[in-house]
Amino acid sequence: MCSAPGCVAAVPGAAAADLPLETYTHMFVTCPTVVPAVAWLCRLGGRILGAVPPPDPLVIILGDPAAWRPQRGGTRAEARAADALWMHVRLRLLQAIWRARCVRAATPDGAAVPAVGAAAVVAMAAAAVEQDMRRDWHRVQHDVRSEAGVSAAMFAGHSDPMLTREAFEQRWCVRGVLASVVGGVGRERLVVSVPRALLSQAPAGI
Repeated sequence: MCSAPGCVAAVPGAAAADLPLETYTHMFVTCPTVVPAVAWLCRLGGRILGAVPPPDPLVIILGDPAAWRPQRGGTRAEARAADALWMHVRLRLLQAIWRARCVRAATPDGAAVPAVGAAAVVAMAAAAVEQDMRRDWHRVQHDVRSEAGVSAAMFAGHSDPMLTREAFEQRWCVRGVLASVVGGVGRERLVVSVPRALLSQAPAGI
């Protein structure tokens, strides 16, 4: 049964058996506690993809293109980059929802269940996306092989771990939604704009 704050508040004083069944659809999409976080994801997805994804379990949980595919212009490369970024953000939100659920599940009987709500879930997801982005940016600016503290021979035969600025921008700077890179060669600077506000609004028309 779902012990999320939204479900518990909806039926105050109810026995555990009276709470909603914690299916995957409920846990990740329709639980009152996560609905605002899913709305945040859909708004952000609209800015990345150019069309707002529906809060359908097939789209949010599975990413099933048969259930929904945005109609958009641009090149195939641009579409692939947008799809990849949307998947990354979507999976980070699902991970944050699962983490919140595990925190509640690990709470001992009789103890106060932590109120890990939608705002906390969005904050966790946004922080994870920014961390992933900054790790890749580090690869643009540094050869991590020189920072590993082992002989360079250990990396023989492996692909170059460094990223070019162009590859980073293609991966993370889709439509300038989450990040942008400013400055000329040797003076590049990453500007991160991952939205963390639960009610962050998409630009007009999206």
